[in-house]
Amino acid sequence: MLLLFACAPGAELTTVDAPGFGHVPIELTTDVPVDRITVGGALAYDLQQDGTQVTAVFQGALAGEHDVLVYSEDLEIFAGPLTVAPTADPLFDRVVGIGASLTQGVQDGVPTFHANLMSPGAQMTRQVGAHYGIPLLVDPLFPTITPDDIGPAPECTSPAVVKHVTDAAIDVLNVLNDEDNNFRYDLGRIDPDLVVHNAAVGGFQVSDLTEPVTDDFTKGFVAHMVLDPYGGLNDSIPITPVELVLEQDPTLVLCFDTYGNDLIGAVVLNGHVDLNMITDEDTWEADILRLLDQLSESDAEVFLANSPRPGLLPAAKDQVARADDPVSEQAKVDEADAITVRYNARLDELAADYPQIHVVDAWQYAEDLGEFGLESDGQQLSTQRYGGLLSLDGVHFTDTGYAAFGNLFFDAIEDELGVSVERLDLDAITAADARSPRALTEAGLDLDACD
Repeated sequence: MLLLFACAPGAELTTVDAPGFGHVPIELTTDVPVDRITVGGALAYDLQQDGTQVTAVFQGALAGEHDVLVYSEDLEIFAGPLTVAPTADPLFDRVVGIGASLTQGVQDGVPTFHANLMSPGAQMTRQVGAHYGIPLLVDPLFPTITPDDIGPAPECTSPAVVKHVTDAAIDVLNVLNDEDNNFRYDLGRIDPDLVVHNAAVGGFQVSDLTEPVTDDFTKGFVAHMVLDPYGGLNDSIPITPVELVLEQDPTLVLCFDTYGNDLIGAVVLNGHVDLNMITDEDTWEADILRLLDQLSESDAEVFLANSPRPGLLPAAKDQVARADDPVSEQAKVDEADAITVRYNARLDELAADYPQIHVVDAWQYAEDLGEFGLESDGQQLSTQRYGGLLSLDGVHFTDTGYAAFGNLFFDAIEDELGVSVERLDLDAITAADARSPRALTEAGLDLDACD
């Protein structure tokens, strides 16, 4: 028995601790070929092996010790415990996210692996060492809008978001077919078994946060990869984002786009402004009340953004510029902005009845950015097209824009709860941002020549 024990395959973890957010490499040594590694049951991705040296990227975990298991064919080998340190404050012990594309992490028209990791909630939880449970998409999955897709000066037009997303969805169907030509949503996820903390889904309206999506293929396509990766192509989604995150007994709920899609679709989706696409006020209020009621069932502190005005978006300005009657089109954009003002004011009134629910004034912050911009990494950034705060689709944020909104939420948390943490370093984030004005210029865009 001693001889068998001495010859048994082994593995030794050389990384002993890691931050709760994770997405950092861990190292171990082993004398067997490694098929996969799990930490606390979650798959470590980007596995690399060079002889006996193995690295893989840890997805994060709640504070405590987590078993690292190495799998080699039919062997399961314990490599040791990985210790995850406590978060910066108990408020961040169990952070969850709900909402739509801004909360999920969408850039340049589609959700991506990179944008998932640079969403405002991801950047915030990385900053405080908190686990976030991100349902990472495989890289690449959806094709993004790139600088090469931008039209010639002086118009420098970006592809229409809806057409690009539709084309991307068609392209990605092939990625999600297995060797037997069976369609599988789970093939779009790095780890389809991960316990999800960021349950946001691009395209969701406020009603979709509390009621299952049943007959909308477009919404369901992305929703399955986040909420139900083992579902069939046309299946209904069996769980709502609120139900999913409340199962995690959250201490903090973040939502950066509570009802943006109830409003902005009117100005960016159909190639013209269609006010009929705005959720009517009675329906919207019933949906918001249902959301507030369900979120109040937990003891979590909840921070919900109100909505910036749709007319601030470059994509909305492009709609007006392309219209046969720009004056009439602008009047409809102005009406969408006025409706947003009313909905924001009503959210303030409704949320006042829920002591643990706090409204973050994204409207005013976006207005300030629209008027003044901000300076970061020696660059003057703006909300104009290719100005460094909005990605190439003219709707979603860059890494820097998401970080700026993360800091807005940190400010709100300090104001409401007295919990203060070090803010995100915008200079460092902008320096690495592939959509900063400097980076776009280096990619070949002549921004000075664009209107």
